[in-house]
Amino acid sequence: MIAGTNEGGRDYDALTDSIDRLHGTNFRTNVLSEGIRADEWFGIIDGARTKKDEVTGKILSIQLKFSEMVRHSIRQRDVLTLHPHYFRLRRPVDRRVYELGRKHCGQKPSWACFVKTIWEKSGSKSSLREFRRMLKPAVANEEFPDYSLFLDAEKDKLHFFNKNTMPRDEDIKAARDRKAAKNILDRLSPDINDKAREIAQGWDMHYVQQCFAAWWVKIGQPDTENADGFFLTFCRTWQAKKGRP
Repeated sequence: MIAGTNEGGRDYDALTDSIDRLHGTNFRTNVLSEGIRADEWFGIIDGARTKKDEVTGKILSIQLKFSEMVRHSIRQRDVLTLHPHYFRLRRPVDRRVYELGRKHCGQKPSWACFVKTIWEKSGSKSSLREFRRMLKPAVANEEFPDYSLFLDAEKDKLHFFNKNTMPRDEDIKAARDRKAAKNILDRLSPDINDKAREIAQGWDMHYVQQCFAAWWVKIGQPDTENADGFFLTFCRTWQAKKGRP
């Protein structure tokens, strides 16, 4: 289940309605190259399956099959993460304001936008005057995810101030790189250092291994079924360039 949601029958009905909307949402992209326009249509999900207990109404499982375009975006990290408390925002206007802030402010210290522009981007069917009134509870909500909001009535602007509650992109990358480096080192044989010492003579093998892992991450983590051979080749190049310490 999604954090911050319930498991009753009404919530199950709301969930299935949301899946219906996701399944019915499609996008169109086009690319123009050398006078040829290529159009492509794709959806968010290709299918879904849910199970619930008919007696208690409790949701037992949810499976979503994302489209290839969405899976590619996830692999390339071209999607934005949402704060878990996003799902506690009950009003659609609050969720939409958060989404716009997450997209445009992101991890920057702050971002400001005219209320009229936010109203237009939100797709709200309310009048602009009513939309301004609807913003006030979001601005007063001290638990609004990731951002503090300030409404400048004189300039008719909504300001987003980053609370620094989301992990920074560089921190995420560093953690991912550390995990990848550990992965390649874990694939080395326990006795590989004996062979490596014969090649990179006089060097601290722990230091050489760390340099090897960092280099492997830097060049894009190429697939290899022979991590030992990859490491020994690195040692030969290392020794040829650096010689004995």
